[in-house]
Amino acid sequence: MSEAAFEVVVLDLDNTLVKLEVDWDGLRRKLASLARAAGIETRDPGIRPLMDGARLPGMETLRSEMEQVVTEAEVEGASGPRNEALVGWLDDLPDRTLVSVLSLNSRRAGERALALNGLEARVEHIVGREDVLHGKPDPEGMRVLAERHGVEPARMLLVGDAETDRLCAERAGAQFLHVEDVGVAWARASSTR
Repeated sequence: MSEAAFEVVVLDLDNTLVKLEVDWDGLRRKLASLARAAGIETRDPGIRPLMDGARLPGMETLRSEMEQVVTEAEVEGASGPRNEALVGWLDDLPDRTLVSVLSLNSRRAGERALALNGLEARVEHIVGREDVLHGKPDPEGMRVLAERHGVEPARMLLVGDAETDRLCAERAGAQFLHVEDVGVAWARASSTR
């Protein structure tokens, strides 16, 4: 892929740029317990379906509590390693290339992970789950970033690790690159400085 083909690189956060160290199974159980206590049952006990169930009218307090629980877990796990292969790839891009993050994680977790990994100065914008009504694979977050950068989505490249990332890029009219095509090499920030 030609570097001239894009002006903005948008990175997925978890398992692409950094690895959040969160007990996702424990977090799912905690959210399921909160949902059951509020009278919400779901056949899919995943984090996203549970939180979506809390979007129902009258569930604002539950949604807020769930959001706080998830955000705290993500922020606590933000000290995980960074992908040195991707960081090196970013360093080799032309200086004019802008970089942002689009994540299903909270903006606070993204900010903390970037700061702990010495990457905050490299990233222009972070769009987290609280910044959009519809997370990936919906293209809303890519459109928000296109507007913030003042570019057409076709001039953006989304680097991610999941099918939801690919679909998000496709639906936005942007380009997609799987992080494995760049490389994956996890290392703690302390060992990279």
